[in-house]
Formats: sequence, structure tokens, C-alpha cells
Amino acid sequence: MSQLDQIRTKINDIDEKMAALFEERMHMSEQVAAFKRERGLSVRDAEREREAKAREEALLKEQEKAESHSLPRGAYAPFDVDAT
Repeated sequence: MSQLDQIRTKINDIDEKMAALFEERMHMSEQVAAFKRERGLSVRDAEREREAKAREEALLKEQEKAESHSLPRGAYAPFDVDAT
């Protein structure tokens, strides 16, 4: 297996994990919706949305900070990529 094939295999593995996580997240969202429906609660929760947005912004800032202390984008590859 070429190095490029190894990289592509790893990408495919990551894609499968992402799809499984997304499916799990959608299932959990369905449970939240059912919980709210059963109790007559509003689907929208402005406070929860603010908290989620703040959490996501904090994660992005952490990632940006980590990236600023690492090699420039594109300067790192886990394998020496050949053209095959």
C-alpha cells in the first residue's frame, strides 16, 4: 500500500467515525425534542443556544491558539506523500 493509499485509508476511517458521531448526535437531538414535546416545552431555548455558542467559540479559540503554536498550515503531513 502506497503512502498516499495509507493517508486515504486514514481519511476514510475518520469519515466513518464522523458519520457515526453525527448519527449519534441526531439521535440525541431527537430525544431532546421528544422530552420537550412530552412536557409541552418550547423547542427553542435561547439560554441553551447562548451557552452552546459560547462553548463553540471557546473551542475555536483554543484550536486557534494551539495552531498558532504549531507549524504553519500545510507544513505538516503525517507521511511523506508521493504522487501515486
